[in-house]
Amino acid sequence: MFFDPTRTTFEVDDRLNKMEGEGEVSPEAVLAQLTPVLSDEELRDLETVPVYAAKVLNIRDTSKLIKLIEKHFACPELNHVKRIRRESPDGAPELSVFLCTAAHRAALLSDPTCASADADDAAWLPSELRPLVSSPVLTAVPRYAPLYASQLAAWNSVWPVGLRTHVQSTPDATSLQHDQLLKMHGWMHEALIQAELAVAAGQRPVGAVVVDPVRGVVVARSHDESL
Repeated sequence: MFFDPTRTTFEVDDRLNKMEGEGEVSPEAVLAQLTPVLSDEELRDLETVPVYAAKVLNIRDTSKLIKLIEKHFACPELNHVKRIRRESPDGAPELSVFLCTAAHRAALLSDPTCASADADDAAWLPSELRPLVSSPVLTAVPRYAPLYASQLAAWNSVWPVGLRTHVQSTPDATSLQHDQLLKMHGWMHEALIQAELAVAAGQRPVGAVVVDPVRGVVVARSHDESL
């Protein structure tokens, strides 16, 4: 936890201290002061990878279809991407299925046993898949799994994906209990103390504490010493 000199964190902390002294600290008050500390991966923009998809011709065949696709086109690097996308263009449900990456298809077409190189037909698909889907079309899916809620909407607008919370991510503040919020408030207060010590020593007002997330205790504290 770091003190950010670009924000009025001292003022926020003073208000919370006053409220705490008057017995008025509430989860909402602490929650309002929390800003998630996100990793570069949680902040990255959407990147896509070209893939082939097709319409499912009979919804009843969906389970069978997914098993066959996994058999022929396993894609572990994109296992965050859901195989099926549900749409309702005219009110009636319509399913599209993610078949394989464009790179996988290119590799298939380089195989002399492949029946066709025509992008507009399904002859390059395994024979047991052809009766189940329409002609494949080139589209895109997210290259990476979304790691934070703010990424999920953008990723899903391209193709449905599963959210994977980063193992070291700041917890979603709305899911924290009152005692957890107060602990975070205390840790931030310690970081502010370190920032004040830095100012007293003629340094920049930057302080930090390192917290063991398992034990919930501060294992290190320090402040800026760059000047």
